[in-house]
Amino acid sequence: MGLLAQYEAHQVRAAEYNNLPRARIRAHQHLSGPDRSLTSYHRIALTPDLDGLRLITLLTTACPRTNCAHRPRPDPAAGLPLRGVMANRSPIAHADLLQQYKRRYVARMHTQTSSVLAGFSRMHTRRRPLRQALTSLRIATLFINRLFINRLFDHLFDRLRDRRNTRLTGMGHPTESAAQPGPRTLLASALLFAFVVVGPGTAFAAGHLAGEHYTPPRAPGTTHPDFNGVWQAMNEANYDLEAHVGRPAMSLREGPHGPLPSAAVIALGAVGAVPPSLGVVKGDGTIPYKPQALAKRDANHADWLNRDPEVKCYLPGIPRANYIDHPFQILQGERSLFFAYQYAGAVRDVYLKDPGLAPVDSWMGQSVATWDGDTLVIDVTAQNGETWFDRAGNHHSGQLHVRERYTLTGPDHIRYQVTITDPETFTRPWDIEMILYRRVEANAQIMQFKCVEYVEELLYGKWRRHPLED
Repeated sequence: MGLLAQYEAHQVRAAEYNNLPRARIRAHQHLSGPDRSLTSYHRIALTPDLDGLRLITLLTTACPRTNCAHRPRPDPAAGLPLRGVMANRSPIAHADLLQQYKRRYVARMHTQTSSVLAGFSRMHTRRRPLRQALTSLRIATLFINRLFINRLFDHLFDRLRDRRNTRLTGMGHPTESAAQPGPRTLLASALLFAFVVVGPGTAFAAGHLAGEHYTPPRAPGTTHPDFNGVWQAMNEANYDLEAHVGRPAMSLREGPHGPLPSAAVIALGAVGAVPPSLGVVKGDGTIPYKPQALAKRDANHADWLNRDPEVKCYLPGIPRANYIDHPFQILQGERSLFFAYQYAGAVRDVYLKDPGLAPVDSWMGQSVATWDGDTLVIDVTAQNGETWFDRAGNHHSGQLHVRERYTLTGPDHIRYQVTITDPETFTRPWDIEMILYRRVEANAQIMQFKCVEYVEELLYGKWRRHPLED
């Protein structure tokens, strides 16, 4: 819930508590408009719950004095938040009470900020970039909360000071000039926020995502990083590598007012819809097809249900196997590297020494690994040209050369970069990039997904002696 929505929701609850239908409207006028004639009593609720990022709320409404006097009065010693109404109190009493509440808030803020800063210092000495970034975000929450709270306190003090001056003027006493703590408080909070968050916090987060200052553990018996584990992509690349908006289905037809799901998939409803994505293609975000290859891509997309190899459970090929909607496992030994995929039971045995040209093309191709520092580089060739990159019809030929780069940027993240070269299909090489995430459950493992058995009816059901009725 946003701050404004949370504030208005609190006002609505307060209005219901006081049984004043127009309380919410008039309170808004008091805070933002020049009309002060509506003020006759205040409700102040201070909820310094920093985890929830809640604000002080002030509810000011008009009510007859006879109706305000009998309402319950708050007890300042009863703790926070207040649930009574301060009726028939002077502006000076209001200001004093606000000062008391602000002192309580600042003391609590100081205690929590000191605790977080102490934890931040300990994590800095331990060099844990992810936790440093999260702690910086926590500090950001503290100072953003303080910024808004102090700003609101300044506004309340100014309003009450104006009322006090009005009363003193009428009694013939000198008035107090309005102090301006707001800008100073705002500037101090902004500087602290910039120093604590924008400076080191952003640097820690950026360094973690970029893999800087991270030394991955070594695989047993080797000097290379340890990639053992179960990994999975968390994106929409399998739907379409390029950026795209949400669509009602993968297979569409023209409708009276725009595209509609085709008859074959309309029963899937929202389950068959395509989620939006910012895309994973580097550069300008588009795949550089040659004209004839682009026309084939469009034809594939239009007839997706019949052409996509995934529908018939053919092996996905590389790189699609790494971002299809299933986890995969890397098994790394001293002299071996093996990828096992949950989807269709696909596997690939990665050579650590180049065996030369592959004897035959295949769905998963031939993979040969080398090392570039702590980055695992795999060259994949000899794919048969029948696989797709995604469900949008993006395709390639048998001349495809895929170069993969795996870089550990943290204990549970791999930066996965792919360069795709296919002179028959594309005008130039192009790149995709994404993050692979480690499955960290205690029992993380790949399981059986033998989809060949699942599509037997689709592929061979028509050859039954007695075909099943629809």
